[in-house]
Amino acid sequence: MLTQRSLARQALTVSLMTFLSRVSGAARDMLTAYAFSPWVTDAFFLAFRIPNVFRQLLAEGAMNAGFVPVLAQEKSRGTPDHYGAFLRASLGALLAVLIATCLMGIVSAPWIIRLFAPGFSSDPSQLRLASRLLALCFPYLFLIGLCAFFAGILNVEGSFWGPSFSPVAFNATLCSVIFFSMHIRPNWGYSLGLGVLLGGLAQLVFHLIPLKERSRRLRPSWNPAHPALKQMAFLILPTLPSFGMTQINILVDSLFATLLGKGAVSALYYAARLLEFAIGIVPIALATVTLPRFATLIAKNEKKALEAGFQKTLFLTLFLTFPAAVGLFILATPIVRLVYERGNFLPELTHSTSAALVGFSIGLVPYAFIRILVSTFYAFQDTKTPLVWSFVGMLANVLGDYFFLGFGAFGLALATSLSGWIQLIGLSRSLKASRQLDLGLLLSARALKVYLAGVSMLAAWYFLVKGWLLGLSSVAAFSFAVIGVIAFLALTYFSAYFGFGLIGKLRERL
Repeated sequence: MLTQRSLARQALTVSLMTFLSRVSGAARDMLTAYAFSPWVTDAFFLAFRIPNVFRQLLAEGAMNAGFVPVLAQEKSRGTPDHYGAFLRASLGALLAVLIATCLMGIVSAPWIIRLFAPGFSSDPSQLRLASRLLALCFPYLFLIGLCAFFAGILNVEGSFWGPSFSPVAFNATLCSVIFFSMHIRPNWGYSLGLGVLLGGLAQLVFHLIPLKERSRRLRPSWNPAHPALKQMAFLILPTLPSFGMTQINILVDSLFATLLGKGAVSALYYAARLLEFAIGIVPIALATVTLPRFATLIAKNEKKALEAGFQKTLFLTLFLTFPAAVGLFILATPIVRLVYERGNFLPELTHSTSAALVGFSIGLVPYAFIRILVSTFYAFQDTKTPLVWSFVGMLANVLGDYFFLGFGAFGLALATSLSGWIQLIGLSRSLKASRQLDLGLLLSARALKVYLAGVSMLAAWYFLVKGWLLGLSSVAAFSFAVIGVIAFLALTYFSAYFGFGLIGKLRERL
């Protein structure tokens, strides 16, 4: 049964590992911003995003949509031999798809870059660098695809530490490569591609270790006629456009960003990474834990336990992401200055990155809830509903990018956020209509305390902090002050939330 204690314990494990991943990822981004010029990072970030699109399509997206629910079903219903045969057949099919995709991507890299980076056409050197980096990064798809497959097995079997920690290994490896490159050949963009490959190998190792601990040895087999494989394909195929649309949003943003000139692609990337830091600690951890657990509860037809777990997950997501959104909105410029502004990261890039972060912060809450709702649909083996609303969100984002392009990086980020709100509204209405699970909790008295506590953060910033913080000129003083302000605003939020709760209890007694 999905108890609050077990959910919290598993989510805490994933959250801790994800926090380490985000911290190491922030260190990686800081080192990248310091060591490489925007001319290099624009090319690398665009090149690295393209295999990540296929990663979402063929690896992580497919695993969440089809593999994990079917795996949970096979594990609960079948014998160990039947379960093992399904794993071997799934691995064989995945290897065939990954190898074919990687080879095609490497061969067609120059044409792919020309398609998605029209702004690079005026600089043949940057176009050539991006093409070669794409060819160098594509084999990473093969490695991360295996990682996603092994992570699905481990998560269903209740092991979360290896897959959750593996991004830390990736970040540490890439940081090491960048560090050595700085001293051997500064601003050499190809070192980033090499670091991605070595980091992918490090990630794979941290999936193989827990598999070995569980005495799980997997050898691929070619059995495309396996009944469970057909069921998995039936679930995955409708999700490919869904995940594709989500990633198309990112590529479209990057496409428009290349038209804005030098540094725009990097500004969007750095701002999105700060947003991911806020999102990844809780919502992604909860989505990771709840998908296999929800799938198991659905397979056992435990409706009350499912509804209780769903509502607890929703409130925990709101409680921790709403203040993060408020904090990013009001502290965008100080945070960007603190994290990035040194070395090759100049004040001009700080301005555009901060503007993009403000735009993204407006969509933090819906993005976090979308992760939970989509995982819930997948647990029900419903992949069509997320597909429909992903398509609607994609259209909204593309139109927003076109109309808001004149606002620079902020406009592109705002378009992404608005499309997220549209998607959240559609998903929530569909979930209530089809599964009797709703987001009514967001209008409850508990949620109102969250909103009022967020308003308290805004008041504390504008009336107590903003004036003197932005007036500091010393780098050291500013850095310590920003950290202190973040702690102060967090304390304000939690104090206000529990204070409003205490006031409510006193009113009830009176």
